[in-house]
Amino acid sequence: MMPQLSSCCIEGGGKRRVSLEKPEEDEEEGLQGILTHSLPSQHMMKALCLSNTNLSDDFFPLAVAWLPNVRQLILTGNNFTVLPECMKEFCFLYLLNVNDCNHLQEIRGIPPCLTNFSAVNCKSLSSRATRVLLNQELHEGRWTIFAMPGGRIPRWFEKRCSGASISFWFHGTEFPDNALFFAILLRDGLPSPVEVLPIVTVNSNQVSCRWRETPVDQLFIFHLSETIAYNVILRFENKWNHAEISYEAHDYYTYDEVPTEPIAKEIGIHLLKQKISSSIIQDIRFTDPYKMTQLIIMMMMISIVLPNHKKQPLLLETSIGLWTLLFLTHTLFFG
Repeated sequence: MMPQLSSCCIEGGGKRRVSLEKPEEDEEEGLQGILTHSLPSQHMMKALCLSNTNLSDDFFPLAVAWLPNVRQLILTGNNFTVLPECMKEFCFLYLLNVNDCNHLQEIRGIPPCLTNFSAVNCKSLSSRATRVLLNQELHEGRWTIFAMPGGRIPRWFEKRCSGASISFWFHGTEFPDNALFFAILLRDGLPSPVEVLPIVTVNSNQVSCRWRETPVDQLFIFHLSETIAYNVILRFENKWNHAEISYEAHDYYTYDEVPTEPIAKEIGIHLLKQKISSSIIQDIRFTDPYKMTQLIIMMMMISIVLPNHKKQPLLLETSIGLWTLLFLTHTLFFG
């Protein structure tokens, strides 16, 4: 009797890699053979890779029954068209990779513990399926890392801007990475997927280090604390600190560096208001608080130079001073 396995990888073309050797004559044909003979330790199976094995929609009902405790499923390059409602019965599954599943169209069920999901090159995914994957409650409740098709960043991201970087300000000595989601949207029609590595810079000093790169072909949504590692102890002065999130990109197949500006379309920030205290929310700003302070000072100065009576004509010097202040205010706040 074969010892129990905790992980198994079977690739298309009859090539099988498992954590224990098996003789070639034990090769089985069909999904039933894979589940009953190649995976005899179904209750111990934690990670399963079935790449390019022509899996169809019949796979998931059988897999739920045979692999109740699986935590990682890598099903790249297969032929199923839907992630069915029974996916909710994978109670421990936190990682699901369906990259290059060109026939996948619908998402009807999401495992309750799923945090890592990748659907790169799933070109047939419907707009309805995309809406399911972009549900705000889904992401806020799990601190997710999702890579998938998508034409825009969800509207629940409070700040969005074009380009490959975005800024925010935080007040205090601790970096609030547990309070922030980010989204990176790449331009359409990339020749191949890229691997994206988020970078954190605080007060012009890079504080993140190389840790986890994620394949992306269009939209990447991630909780910052789940994606970034830091090369310093994150302690800052008790003031308003300027943070910038940017990213590096490499070709998925060759690992050649890819300039981010030509591929970047948009980047966004979302603040987790439901999961953090109101004091932390007040200590995070999406506009420069120093410019806001300067704006308030300018407005106070304008109120001083304005005449007290509405019918009193403006002196030339007063008019010049007023227009100068308005110009400075516009430059500081909008420039």
